[in-house]
Amino acid sequence: MQFIRKNIFTFFWIIAFLDLLFLQLQQPGMHIVFKPMLLPVLLLAVLLNTRPGRLRHWLVAGFLFSFAGDVFLLFDNAEPMYFIAGLSCFLLTHIFYIILLLQVKQRSKSMLKQQPLLLIFVAAYCSALLYLLMPSLGELKLPVIIYAVVIGIMVLSSLHAYRSLPKEAGKYIVCGAICFIMSDTLLAIDRFYKPLQYAGVAIMLTYCMAQFLIAKGFIKMQD
Repeated sequence: MQFIRKNIFTFFWIIAFLDLLFLQLQQPGMHIVFKPMLLPVLLLAVLLNTRPGRLRHWLVAGFLFSFAGDVFLLFDNAEPMYFIAGLSCFLLTHIFYIILLLQVKQRSKSMLKQQPLLLIFVAAYCSALLYLLMPSLGELKLPVIIYAVVIGIMVLSSLHAYRSLPKEAGKYIVCGAICFIMSDTLLAIDRFYKPLQYAGVAIMLTYCMAQFLIAKGFIKMQD
């Protein structure tokens, strides 16, 4: 068990590398094998390296819904409702992350109060993305708007908690939130605006980085 605990993130990146490799090689069958393994490995990493507690419950819930979202999105090309199901799962994931971050005990003045332009920047980014996508969304306008607002709040929550977290943990979590919005941006542009070259690899790489950084940051919170 000690060996697994120390090397769990190495296992994660081996799986991620194989998933990205088979995506690049256009082997969807292998993507179906490796993608669903990612979140269970990160969940195990958190369980082995942290203490039980209220904050961990929210992270575990986020990982579980991320896993469900990963599985639904594997089949969204075959059935459009799987995309809605995946979107809903990741919406809940971000809500759980928001709750976790807002429950961090404030030990210092929020970065958003010190640098309010960050709030304006995140709001402008989400608004610009929605403006770009809106003509192509059709019946998905409302769900995508809600999702964009929630992920924007998740990024802002990470910035709000940043100065109250141990320095290294704060950096990991903020970078994870940024990687998450990057991944979702690439997914949205590729799906609704214009197909991107190497979209699958770019989306999965930023997604893997996001979840890894959030897991690593949570572990660093308890060091």
